[in-house]
Amino acid sequence: MMRSMNEQSRTVFIQNLKELLDIPSPSGYTDRARDWLLQKIRGITSGYQINTYANNGIEVLIPGNGGRISRGVCSHYDTLGLYVASVGKDGKIRPGKVGGYPWTAVEGESVTIHAYGGQEYSGTVLFDKASTHIYGSAYEKEPRTNETMWIRLDEMVKNEDEVRALGIDMGAFVSLRTHFEITNSGYLKGRHLDNKGGVALLLTLLQELAEGEEKQLVHPLRIILTAGEEIGRGALFVKGLEELLIVDNAVVGDGQQSEENKVTICVRDSTGPFDPGLIKKLDLLAKQHEIASVFDIFKSYGSDAELVTRRGEDTKTALIGAGISASHSWERTHIKAFEETWKLLRAYVYSH
Repeated sequence: MMRSMNEQSRTVFIQNLKELLDIPSPSGYTDRARDWLLQKIRGITSGYQINTYANNGIEVLIPGNGGRISRGVCSHYDTLGLYVASVGKDGKIRPGKVGGYPWTAVEGESVTIHAYGGQEYSGTVLFDKASTHIYGSAYEKEPRTNETMWIRLDEMVKNEDEVRALGIDMGAFVSLRTHFEITNSGYLKGRHLDNKGGVALLLTLLQELAEGEEKQLVHPLRIILTAGEEIGRGALFVKGLEELLIVDNAVVGDGQQSEENKVTICVRDSTGPFDPGLIKKLDLLAKQHEIASVFDIFKSYGSDAELVTRRGEDTKTALIGAGISASHSWERTHIKAFEETWKLLRAYVYSH
């Protein structure tokens, strides 16, 4: 039976997750997270080949017992976010969305605006008619759209010129606060568990391999980190694999089987079914190692696997992940979901 995540691995995982969550990385603004990841990877090992790509993708090549590196595991470290869509004559900043989510998911959120000169400014995402003392029931009844949402900048500015003088202009990135928290009952909650949780698992796996478990690998392995999945540009550089296992989030909610204390084996997403042979293998591994798992289908969900298969790569793909409640909003899961995902990830990596 595949052993559970031990205390050392759990501590490494949580520390990786906390540190990565502290680094803003909305899709397209991932340089800082990339640099942190490369520093972390080089600190874990100096013996593995590391490839980097123009879109901030990273690959770590682990030779194992030799042979062609034909198996990969992949997670994305980019997140949802915002950008400055326009600056009005009155200095009001209108935001645009990076990634797919409703405005209600970020209404009232504290944000950081990353100005072109490197300065950072705080602000809040608000509805135009946020004060019920002024607008009454309009706050509840009127829709949230690109035209009715704005970022209230925490600076003494009254017009467009004063905002631009701060280095804030069209296209500047805006990151969302994460509010990460671990409850006494073992829940992890905040923003961007999708998919920094998956990345933290892969970093934990890399550390385990580098500390001596590489000799257990039957097949060489690529650990792949992508930086544009939320906008459909993540795994553009991934080539030449026979199998690719995506580690991402699993959607918890009405009509879904995913749970916050289990790992999900995704059978199909919005782009179609994953490889049935690889799905069967993952299911057998879960049963063999007594891993708490469920099957699920995600109808409004895509992943890095889509880019690989649509580009014509002859690669079998599958996806697993911790069950996460309220994905792309105020996310939550239990540490047990990541532990079960860890067990299935390891079972796959060390399998024949």
